Amino acid sequence: MKIKESELIFGLMASLGNPEYSVSQLKELLALFNVTENTLRTTLSRLTKKGLLISRKEGKSAFYRFSPKGTIIRSNVGRSFFELDWSNWDEWWWGVLFSVPERKRSERYRIHKKLFTYRFAPFHRGFWIRPRHPSEEIEKHLQSHFEHANFRLISFMPHREFTEAEVQRLWNIEKVAHKIDQALDLLLRELAKIDTMSAHEALIAEMEIGGIVVNTLFQDPLLPHRYLPADWKGSELRARFSL
Repeated sequence: MKIKESELIFGLMASLGNPEYSVSQLKELLALFNVTENTLRTTLSRLTKKGLLISRKEGKSAFYRFSPKGTIIRSNVGRSFFELDWSNWDEWWWGVLFSVPERKRSERYRIHKKLFTYRFAPFHRGFWIRPRHPSEEIEKHLQSHFEHANFRLISFMPHREFTEAEVQRLWNIEKVAHKIDQALDLLLRELAKIDTMSAHEALIAEMEIGGIVVNTLFQDPLLPHRYLPADWKGSELRARFSL
């Protein structure tokens, strides 16, 4: 269950919540996970080049903090830990219509990635949908795409309501449910061992398990309960992980 260095650094920075971290601070933290200084510096450089971190120098010391892009990703991960209240859902949906020429594959990939991040699913190739919930602020999060001539965000009431089977197929619920079940089983097994571990061992176990749970919850489509199977364990996974 080895967690990637990039995920480990990002996770530690996010969970500890400091505005910025010196390389020496991160070096001390990562030493617990047998991450060398060279690996730490290489990974920090890679995260900076990807636009997830911002660095600054003060004398001979280097400091790192989340960039606006990194902050958004951190926020998106955090959203996975909160279920939406669909009890007063008005049954309206978001729809995204877009058309991107074949020669602009990178642009199409960017749109697909953004829509997956905000739990949209492709109803057709150029039409992606999601139940509309005001707290998700979809308009704000997709704002960067609005200038695209062939990108439209619409809200609509389906002429015929989507069935549970249709929604589960669109969001691949069977596969996601299986991953949630696996993550929950792993979490329960490891939690049972925590009390027998040293503080050092417990921290390592918590970070490794946390990486798996976070990645799993990020795949939870956060749908109204009417569309989820009766044995859906997303809520239990969140509750157990938050203890």
